[in-house]
Amino acid sequence: AGLDHFTRRSLVETDSSSGVERVLSGSAGSYWAASRCALSKQGKTEAGRAYFAVGNGVYGLLLEQSGREVKGDKFVVGKEDVVLPFQAPQPVKVSPLTAFAHRFEVQSVTCWGGEGESETEFVASVDSAGCLCVCEFRQEGGRASGTGGASAGATLCPERSYQAKPTSATTMEVGWSGVSLGMKQPTKAVVARHFAKDLTLFDGDLLIRSVNTLQNPTAIELLGEEGVYAVAERSKIGIYDFRAGERQGMMHCLPVNGGIVTCLAIGGSLVASGIGRTAAIWDVRKWRTNKGRTELARVRGLRSECCGARFLEAKQQQLCITGINGEVKVTDGEGKKDTFNLKGDSRWIGVGSTGGTFAGLTASGGLYSFSVSQDALFA
Repeated sequence: AGLDHFTRRSLVETDSSSGVERVLSGSAGSYWAASRCALSKQGKTEAGRAYFAVGNGVYGLLLEQSGREVKGDKFVVGKEDVVLPFQAPQPVKVSPLTAFAHRFEVQSVTCWGGEGESETEFVASVDSAGCLCVCEFRQEGGRASGTGGASAGATLCPERSYQAKPTSATTMEVGWSGVSLGMKQPTKAVVARHFAKDLTLFDGDLLIRSVNTLQNPTAIELLGEEGVYAVAERSKIGIYDFRAGERQGMMHCLPVNGGIVTCLAIGGSLVASGIGRTAAIWDVRKWRTNKGRTELARVRGLRSECCGARFLEAKQQQLCITGINGEVKVTDGEGKKDTFNLKGDSRWIGVGSTGGTFAGLTASGGLYSFSVSQDALFA
């Protein structure tokens, strides 16, 4: 109950020189964080846009939230009530967004879908060297100009774009990198680099500030307050405010028990963090007190290490946590009650959500999406 559809789409790319179609499959990468996919939803339209990275390319396409292309059964219930996807009959043709020029493999993708009736959309990507690309798209009739629909065309030009990189991007060892855009100022982007152990703030293509972290960053997310970021640093979660000058901008440092923090998700006042085969849930409002240093709940039951976490904003807030074996566990926002379990075909390399819609890309090249009903999920 509450699941509208669960669909798998195969992705096909046409070679620009030979015109030959090939199945698009992604690299699992050296780090298991599923940070190479992002979703955006504009206004009240039902169509969500998915941006994802494969290799050193970034792609974009339009998703139908209601899954109208699927007729009849929209998912299959397997053993132990595990939900299996419906395979879309036709593959989706995609083309790379040529404005994203990366030399190394893209590690993270994020987007800013505007506020209210905003007609602009910012998409940012960062590769393993920490090089940042940001593109601004303008909405045209409920879709971003240049991203195409289910069959993306060849005209993939943003309104404007810019690139930037940290000062040591060409000298440090390459590895995982993450990026987060500002809430009210999407031109401001923060890049986190794992091996360099630093955070770099950009405003457009200008480097504003760089700070060192205590340990190697493994995830970064913007908190509700502008300029404040939550950064996973192996066995800690650091809260950084770039407006502060003391202690490299670190405001709080939360110790985490049980292993390395592999991912972060922000849902209102709640923060979810993947730790081993579990996910811990924290309340941001209690972080200033000693009691707030203890987690609210711990979601267990994953059969593999957690690689991604996202909140769904339906009638009641939901939390989706993903494992590296392709599983997805959906619970209530406080992790007290499981809603359903879903299964993909391989390791997740990118997951994203917007509203009540979730989408993820697996290493086999399958783009999965599902949406939860806005009506009673726990009736």
